[in-house]
Amino acid sequence: MISPDGNYLVFNSYDAPNGAGGEDIFVSKKTENGWSKAKPISALINTKDEESSPRFSRDGKYFFFSRAESLGNYEFGEWSIFFMETEYLNLENIDD
Repeated sequence: MISPDGNYLVFNSYDAPNGAGGEDIFVSKKTENGWSKAKPISALINTKDEESSPRFSRDGKYFFFSRAESLGNYEFGEWSIFFMETEYLNLENIDD
């Protein structure tokens, strides 16, 4: 998913380096040379459980994602949808 302003790419990845565990959400920032190296989006979002389905509201003001408890052996609890104001992700401070 690309942010409405076109500056950020968010996606989920399973068991990726630097993740919090399980499936986590990562972000890459658009630069003059292409996209930056992907980084975990925020400790506010990524946990030891499963985070997925990152989305921005049409105006970019809100960020949505889903989370399910990891029960082990690729089994999960019920998925819940969460949202927060995008400004709290501090995306502009992501290192290139």
